[in-house]
Formats: sequence, C-alpha cells, structure tokens
Amino acid sequence: MTSMEEIRSSMTAEDAKRMEVAKRNRAVILAALAAAGVAQVVANYSGSGDSGAFDAFAFRKEAEEVEEGCADDVARADLGEAEAVDVSAIKVTVEYVGFNAKPLRSPEEVMLQEAVERLFDDHLEALHGGWENNDGGEGQFVWTIATDHLALVHRDFYIQSDRSDHEL
Repeated sequence: MTSMEEIRSSMTAEDAKRMEVAKRNRAVILAALAAAGVAQVVANYSGSGDSGAFDAFAFRKEAEEVEEGCADDVARADLGEAEAVDVSAIKVTVEYVGFNAKPLRSPEEVMLQEAVERLFDDHLEALHGGWENNDGGEGQFVWTIATDHLALVHRDFYIQSDRSDHEL
C-alpha cells in the first residue's frame, strides 16, 4: 500500500521536473515572442466541475504597466482592446512533461500560442493543482516580455457556510 508520504514525495518530484522543463521552455518561448514583436501576453482561464481551460489570449504589441499584485486589473480591463501581434504562424520546439514526470512527445514543434498555454498551465498546476475541480476557480497570467516578468492572479471558488446551533 502506498503511504501519503510516498504520494507527496512523488508529486513534489513531478512538480520539480515540470518546473525544470518549464524553465527551459520559458527561455525558448520568450525569445520567439520577442522576435515576433510581442511586448506582453495576457491569458485568462476559468473552470469548475472538473473542467477548466484558458478562455482568451492576447499577444500585445505594447505592454501595459503591471504593478505587483495588479495583474488582474490589466488582464480583465481590456484583454482584446490593445493592438495585437499575430503569432498564429509561429512555431517553437519545446519539451513537455507528462504524468509522473515522464517526458511526453518531447521535444516537439508546436504553435507558439500552444507553447505559451502549456507553460502557463505547468505553473498553474504546480501552484494551484486541481483548481478546476468542484467549485473551480479563475485567473489571469500577464507576461511582460522586455522584463520577463510573469504574474499570476488566481482565485479559488468555494461555498461557505455558517452554522448556528440553538436549544430552545
């Protein structure tokens, strides 16, 4: 029988491997975004009931200033209003880590948006694994390319209850 300690250890090792690969992928993706003239990437995601996904991506030609802890304001305010860079024809070669820290289709050439989505998803899973379960959650990534500043604002949804006991 597998102990909780063995499960935690396995999950920690998987997250470490995922972040090691994400660090290498980040450098490749960053270079491709800069070469394409992208100043900032904004991505929103949401989900619940065991299902979640990225809802929208914006590859901006100009970056909006993001103060620490304020990525939410930038992302939600005008995701589609800033001038966009078309990255639909750009491919990059990245690695991908599957379950149990095993390489899956690695390395492979993918569309740039897919590579960004995988990178963001790796960070999301490492920091808020299972975010899409039950009542779910939502959030935004804002990546400013010139400074390589990547911010994540995440919200978990849950039902709260207050209990009152009375003997009358």
